[in-house]
Amino acid sequence: MPSSCDRCIEDCDCASSDSENSGSSPIPCRSSPHRFTVPVTDDRLLTQTQLSFGNAGTIEYCRLCDTRYNPTIGFDRQMHADRHAEVVTFDSDSLNFNEVTIGTHVIGLDQMLYIKVTSYNAPRLRSFAARVVDKVDAELGYVKSENLWGQSKHSQVFIVMLSSQPIGALVAEPISKAGRYSREYGLDGSGLKEDLSEEVVSTDINMCVDRLWVDSDHRGGVTHRIHFAWRLMELARDHFIPNYHIPKCKVAFSSPSSQGYSFACKYFADAFESDPKLKGKGVKMLVNSNVSAASAESV
Repeated sequence: MPSSCDRCIEDCDCASSDSENSGSSPIPCRSSPHRFTVPVTDDRLLTQTQLSFGNAGTIEYCRLCDTRYNPTIGFDRQMHADRHAEVVTFDSDSLNFNEVTIGTHVIGLDQMLYIKVTSYNAPRLRSFAARVVDKVDAELGYVKSENLWGQSKHSQVFIVMLSSQPIGALVAEPISKAGRYSREYGLDGSGLKEDLSEEVVSTDINMCVDRLWVDSDHRGGVTHRIHFAWRLMELARDHFIPNYHIPKCKVAFSSPSSQGYSFACKYFADAFESDPKLKGKGVKMLVNSNVSAASAESV
């Protein structure tokens, strides 16, 4: 087989000579396959790299977790999801709350879940509740020396969740003694005067509200007209002691903030008039007589 022929200038598989000798028509010139084969060597390998920088105009900001991210970039989406789970939902999507659920409420597309966590529940549930309380403490400026699940093991944490986000929490503890509490302000709002009576006291108290918090976006009934602070108080009174609804006159607070005091005065109203020991003594709220450090309520 010749390497080239008179009909082309390149190597081919022509059989022109055989065709001429036989007297038949020449076979069309066919290029040899090896003409299109490029030898592969290490220095001739090509690598294609695809880079995606997303859409620069789609930067979004999540106010809940304080994160800016580009939703068109996978890495950014994952970063936002991780941050959101860390500081907003506290990985609630990975938990089963069946054993601690005390109520549910569905309005439209929103589902409210109410839970109660104690030291006797599963470690992951206790860890979740502790993380929620840590957030509450940070927002309220609350400093507590002992662990939430300390040696007493009597703290109970009531949490309301909207979808996967905790939006309210109440920490309750058992006590037995509380005194009448009052506060006065000057005409200009200054000159706060507080009084925790040592004479007007009750020794028949069942529960102390140590912390009460509602997320600022959901206060005052702005979410489906639900007052979550009020709802948490009712749930705590219903579930703090099994099969017993605690009367309002047997509930005390730790030292309240101005918001906590205002809320307590509205919540208790004339509740203490039903207690013979407190009737007619102008009791607006009771405060734990054993409180040594002030706490706060944000409702």
